[in-house]
Amino acid sequence: MRAKALASGGTLAAVLLLALAPLDARADEVRPFRLGLTNAFWVGFTGPMSNPVPSYSLAMDLGFPTGRTMRYHVEIGFESLNGHNGLRVAPLTLGYEAQLPEVNDKLHFSVEILLSIVQAEVIFDRGYAIALSSGLRAQVVMVYEPFFLAFCPLGFSVRYAYGIEDTGIRTGAGGDWPFTFTLGAEL
Repeated sequence: MRAKALASGGTLAAVLLLALAPLDARADEVRPFRLGLTNAFWVGFTGPMSNPVPSYSLAMDLGFPTGRTMRYHVEIGFESLNGHNGLRVAPLTLGYEAQLPEVNDKLHFSVEILLSIVQAEVIFDRGYAIALSSGLRAQVVMVYEPFFLAFCPLGFSVRYAYGIEDTGIRTGAGGDWPFTFTLGAEL
């Protein structure tokens, strides 16, 4: 049905409505669990989120399906921030996935909006520093069953708590470019 509507030269609004509606062929299928490896290069560019040195993280991303369009993500991994190393943990991230028209039976594209309700950075040096934040970002996901690749070019974060040691972490709202790539498999 989607291919017929697109082939008939529908308007831009019709194409967008089709993209946001659940896919007919996959609507009844059980969505798979996603296990991925995320490689991120964070560049803070505005407000208190602007960092003197870009941060880098390498983390494991667990994506649990919670319905036809939602996914619950848990992320844990290594982070280097302002020359200090530590852990980055995002135990509560919700994703809304809008399917795009199918290319073929094995190749699918979607756009996922991710709301990170809680993110924690634990940075170690002579002492330690803990920062808590929340954020919003969008990523494009390409699935070639059973593998997937996700790219996230833009994000926004609010860091609302930090502690103890001066590691260049500040509280407040700011924009960042996460340049995040996730490569993994659907299980």
